[in-house]
Amino acid sequence: MNKDTKFEVLEKFVLSIGLNDKDTKTQIIDTKKAQEIIEGLLIVEGFEGASIFEGLGLYKHNQNGGGVYVHEKTLKVELLFTTLESVLSLCNAVKRALNQESVAIERVQSFSALI
Repeated sequence: MNKDTKFEVLEKFVLSIGLNDKDTKTQIIDTKKAQEIIEGLLIVEGFEGASIFEGLGLYKHNQNGGGVYVHEKTLKVELLFTTLESVLSLCNAVKRALNQESVAIERVQSFSALI
């Protein structure tokens, strides 16, 4: 990179996709298979690219008025060069394909360059 590199102001979207099934509260789809499903959806939905990371999530499940903390494997998907509408469409497709209750979306301003 040189001092003349031009950084573009872009929106970056980061999706947090827990892998526990919304009905059983356990992981049914293997992590690798879930990643393959997401990659396929990214292609079908026309995304130019994405970065996908494995992680571990923690959330408080409030079923029946209780508060139980649940750990689950999570995939983080980072997206640039896209629109909110495309991201929302992807999230809905992911929810259906992986039987998810929700997908967390983080929308941040990013200063990015391809060098």
